[in-house]
This record gives sequence, structure tokens and C-alpha cells, in this order.
Amino acid sequence: MNSFHDPFCIPQVPDNWYETFFTPEINTFWSTLTPDEVTRKEVNFIEQQLQLPGSAKILDIPCGSGRHSLELARRGHQVTGVDISADAITRARNSALVENLRINFILHDMKDLVAADLYDGALCFGNSFG
Repeated sequence: MNSFHDPFCIPQVPDNWYETFFTPEINTFWSTLTPDEVTRKEVNFIEQQLQLPGSAKILDIPCGSGRHSLELARRGHQVTGVDISADAITRARNSALVENLRINFILHDMKDLVAADLYDGALCFGNSFG
């Protein structure tokens, strides 16, 4: 019997699903899903909740294609963004270059991060999990 049609067959999702899930197609989907106004409102919330000083050092982890990192940098914050998706990091870096924003985007698994710096605040926001 084909397990695809078996209502009692639950497909197994590998523990490391996130290592290959964020393909260019998925990243395109996520980057077009949220209007800029929503991102601005989310960053307003982040700044308010973290009570950030004017030029705070912020860690955005995972940062995806950098929508929060970019908006935080536009507001004068010093941002480091970390993500496991090479495609997402490339998109984030390219967006920062276009806007001439200095953001440190790092390709890395957030589960294995050793912070080499101190931050005024950190966020895990968007479609990621806490």
C-alpha cells in the first residue's frame, strides 16, 4: 500500500529540517509576504519592548532575509543578523548594500552560536520560533 494515501501514516520530519528548508523559493515567499508598514510597526514594538537607546547594539537571530535588521539599521542601530540559510543571508547582504547600511550578517546555526560580543538587545521575531 502506498503510504502517501494511508491516513495513519505520518511522514517523519527530520530533526534538522531547517538546514535545507529555507530555499530561494521559500525565502522569496517570506520576503514578499509582509508589507513594509508591518515591518515598521514590528520594529516600533521591538524598540519599545527592549527599551533600546538611540544607537543600540542588536542581535537579530535568526534574521532571515533581514527585514527587521534592515529597519533597525535604518533607525541608527548597530545590527548583527545571524541565519542558517545561505540564500537568506545573501539576500540580506544585498539589501544592505543597496541601501548602504552597515549590518554584520553572519551565516551560522543559531543553536551553535557563541556570542563574541555583548548586545543591548536581541530578538527572535517573524516566522521563526523562540
